[in-house]
Amino acid sequence: MDRNLSRYLVYSAVWGFLILAVCFPSYGGTPPFLVKGPWTTASAESIVISFELAQPTRGVVEYRAVGTGRNSSVPFEAGEGVYHLAVGELRPGSTYAYQIEFASGERTPLGYFSTPPRDFTPFTFLVYGDTRTFYARHRVVATRMAKETAAFVIHTGDLVTSPVQKEWNAFFSSGRELLLSKLFFPVLGNHERNHFSYYRLFQLPGAGGKKGKQWWSFRWGDVLFVGLDSNTRYLGFTGLREETRWLKETLSQEARFKFVFFHHPLFSSDPHYGGNEGLAALWHPVFVRNAVTAVFCGHVHAYEHIVRDGIHYF
Repeated sequence: MDRNLSRYLVYSAVWGFLILAVCFPSYGGTPPFLVKGPWTTASAESIVISFELAQPTRGVVEYRAVGTGRNSSVPFEAGEGVYHLAVGELRPGSTYAYQIEFASGERTPLGYFSTPPRDFTPFTFLVYGDTRTFYARHRVVATRMAKETAAFVIHTGDLVTSPVQKEWNAFFSSGRELLLSKLFFPVLGNHERNHFSYYRLFQLPGAGGKKGKQWWSFRWGDVLFVGLDSNTRYLGFTGLREETRWLKETLSQEARFKFVFFHHPLFSSDPHYGGNEGLAALWHPVFVRNAVTAVFCGHVHAYEHIVRDGIHYF
């Protein structure tokens, strides 16, 4: 594998966690009305800080670039449900710390997020998936991943066993340390069932499909990241055709590296779960024509590395 490429693949991440000294008021324990979060992702023009509350509560999100002395803030009004607060006008290529203060005076622990650089700067990202069912194991893995110095995390689907509140609570609780410390970008697995709860919880970069979030792309410097929905059962012929048309257009962009993520692998040694001849015939030629660097999938619950026509499939 190309030496430069290996710097961007998850499995080579070996750096220790960066401790960021930022002056915020002390954290006194998780507020009882905080159901999930906080967690962060990036939209087209901003960072989005998300959390879920069980009762009407107002408050403010405070944030600042590490190494600066001034806090900025985004207030929110009382209400129940999931909040998605957009934070804009941020410095490119910077690390920020943030904290939510509620009207009761209670605060969340410090969280951190990174912003994309304007041009090419070396960085690390993390990839994992199939965290469903065994949430105690997820906690161990996610807590270890939180210690890595990485700009963001991409999840290859099957976050939960079933898209119900109990399962989502287990996912967010077990992944808490990781979600606090990194931007988070998931794609749909078969266990999410294309359910409304997935779209309710996650603000994604936006592109197309259901709620404009079923597939997405973003750039980090001059590196292109593309997330797809490989659940043909829910897509149907029309949805798959729309997604593939968008994929061709998106991958035609110039980029130093191009990474693609979806749940079901096109190629695998697994005789039951692995391999999808229909999608392989449709998408693999698109990846080849557009010089995709690597493709990351889940579903098989095993590590595989298959090289096909110069494309690295994980």
